[in-house]
Amino acid sequence: MARYVRASENKIAFNPIAFHCQQAIEKSLKGFLTHHGRKFEKKHDLVYILELVSQIDAELSHMLMPAIELIPYAAVFRYPDTPVEPPDLKVADIDRFIALAVHAYDEILARIQDKGPLL
Repeated sequence: MARYVRASENKIAFNPIAFHCQQAIEKSLKGFLTHHGRKFEKKHDLVYILELVSQIDAELSHMLMPAIELIPYAAVFRYPDTPVEPPDLKVADIDRFIALAVHAYDEILARIQDKGPLL
């Protein structure tokens, strides 16, 4: 979704792109935790999720720490009355977010596949 909307270069869509990138990273990390049998609270806080991931794979957690920049975008669209105001995004920001989401997914998938079959 993020790549599709990015191709349109519609600046109005930048915040939704950031949201989808945040979601891709969050869901990938939660999949990693689930694969390892780790329970977690229903939160969208990437700092919290990365802390849990660090207990299993500190290198992965450290590598994906830049994703915390996307935390505000988890709430902005889910909770319209949130006091968080996302920053004005540029094309370079969106490209970086998409690259980070792809990197997170690829790294997590590689680690899960290296550990044996999925649950």
